Amino acid sequence: MNTDKPIVLGVGQFIPRKKFEDLISAVKMLDNKYELYILGGEPTKEYLDLVGDDKNIHFISFVKPEEVDKYYQASDVFALTSQTDVWGLVLNEAVGQGLPVISSDNCIAGLSMIDGNGVIYKTGDINELKNAIENCFDERNYDKYACRSLQIAKDYCIEGMVERQLPILNKYFESKI
Repeated sequence: MNTDKPIVLGVGQFIPRKKFEDLISAVKMLDNKYELYILGGEPTKEYLDLVGDDKNIHFISFVKPEEVDKYYQASDVFALTSQTDVWGLVLNEAVGQGLPVISSDNCIAGLSMIDGNGVIYKTGDINELKNAIENCFDERNYDKYACRSLQIAKDYCIEGMVERQLPILNKYFESKI
């Protein structure tokens, strides 16, 4: 990832519900201001055709789990564009790295974890996704979103989850005694 342009990252399989075509289209609308890296396998012919000869869009094949963090760390904004996702653990990973994040409104992780650290956009609305990317890179928002992601990550780490779940479990077991 050798570039002087800001980087948008997407992570996931090249399957229809991930809607990477929306992310590609949105980045292409931004006049070469950003680089897009999509990590997670070999792109289909449809994705390659959509990208065409655009030198700002890159596909990264599968990488070892221990190498994924370096892609988050080299990126500036993360986008989860799935049209549906039960959770979307990649959003946890991006938030944990302190990235401003973008999520479609059909991803439970986005609805749960985006709170002052990024933008939720309407699934399938490429113009809204384009605006979300610009919003995250806006100098008035970028640092605020990045810091807020790190604050939110504390709530979703193992210790934070235990702290929130333990009183619920204790209450449950006390009612059984």
